[in-house]
Amino acid sequence: MENENNIRKLIDKLYKPLFLIYAIVFLIYLFINYVVKSIPLSYVFYTLSIISIIIGLSITIVFYKNKRGESDADDSYIIKRRFVIPFILFSLTSFVFASYYLHEKGFSEALDEHSCSGKTRIVLLLPCNNNLGAAWEDGVRQILGLTYFFRDHPDYTSQYEFRIIDHGMKEDLTYIRKEILEEIQNGTKIFISTMSKVSEPLSKEFPALVKSAKPSGDPPILICTIASSPEITTSTKDNVFRFYIRSQEEAALLAENGRKLNYEKAAFIVVNDAYGDGAVNAFMEDWGKLGGSLIGGTKLNGLYSDEQIRNSLMEHRQSLQSADMIFLAHYGSGVDKVFTALDILGIQAPVLATHTLTIPDWQKPIKEILQKRTSYSCKPKYATRMPNHSDDEVYEDAISGFMYWTLDRLIFCLNKTQGKTENFADVWISANYPNVLEHSPKNDGDIAVSLDFVKIDVK
Repeated sequence: MENENNIRKLIDKLYKPLFLIYAIVFLIYLFINYVVKSIPLSYVFYTLSIISIIIGLSITIVFYKNKRGESDADDSYIIKRRFVIPFILFSLTSFVFASYYLHEKGFSEALDEHSCSGKTRIVLLLPCNNNLGAAWEDGVRQILGLTYFFRDHPDYTSQYEFRIIDHGMKEDLTYIRKEILEEIQNGTKIFISTMSKVSEPLSKEFPALVKSAKPSGDPPILICTIASSPEITTSTKDNVFRFYIRSQEEAALLAENGRKLNYEKAAFIVVNDAYGDGAVNAFMEDWGKLGGSLIGGTKLNGLYSDEQIRNSLMEHRQSLQSADMIFLAHYGSGVDKVFTALDILGIQAPVLATHTLTIPDWQKPIKEILQKRTSYSCKPKYATRMPNHSDDEVYEDAISGFMYWTLDRLIFCLNKTQGKTENFADVWISANYPNVLEHSPKNDGDIAVSLDFVKIDVK
């Protein structure tokens, strides 16, 4: 009898408080989930869901353990079988319902977001659309640069959170503006933009986007890389920077050495975008200053097929054959298609190409053509090599290399400013990092990279 009395007391003590707590928690749970639609599912909701599950299981377990005492109990209605049985069903239903939200609504994602809350967020604007032709191939090399960087610095993943936005190389930048605006409003401070076609207009619009977003705290910054165009507008005042080979230095080097090789008449073949325009305009200016003459050329759509490129070169065959030298600015398979078309058409003039010709993966498809044609290009000048590298990708491939070096320089500067962007400009301009690269600050946030003139020698 004494044991039975103890059981009754235990039941009475447990069921009433459990019922009250559970009922209150579940009502709050329903209120947040269904009534206040404007409040997004948050940690409060997930916490209540977990508490709901725990309490529901507790009630079920307690009832099961004391079901015999319940059948003989002479206590209040709350522990009567006619109440408890539906209540258990209610608890189990709640358990299933809450479990659905924990699984389908991404509790693990919420935890991931919480774990990322202390990280510095960096947004990367890259061309990731495989409908972009040669420009997409450039984007693939940029992703390789990210891979190499995290391979060498795995610890940074615990300090920095990265988001990639596919800018798609579209003429209409509405989507990019919208995404950047939302990111700034959500507190993102660091943006990295690649490709001249996007970085050129974005560098001009970024100050207005920041002003429109009305950010709190440190100012957002934009770093342009893998973007050569001389039309990119950098400004320490507006926190717009660049770190990459610039068309100005590249054109000056190619023009100077082209004249030293006694070339006088030049024709051009360039991709018809901001990169190609910037490259050929800078080259023509320097070539003319050095006494060279330009006798014509053609601009190629980045999506052109082999046949379309060949037809375009055929239309300008006379000027291309009359030239002492052909200036080339293209990327990816575009480089390969141009060299193949020149070979088929029998146009043998030497080629002075921008740095993209030095990328080994883009040389392989035209190895035999390069072996029999005189070609020159330029590449970044390295003072030394970092000791922790087991591979040479970041040194031989300017595109993936500069994705690597830009992130490396960015994080170096952030470490100097303790993660703040307020005084970032001063550190960015003065930092001699990475010291393996020869570079120097130029106009208001722009960093000029020193280059070597090289003859293409494919083994």
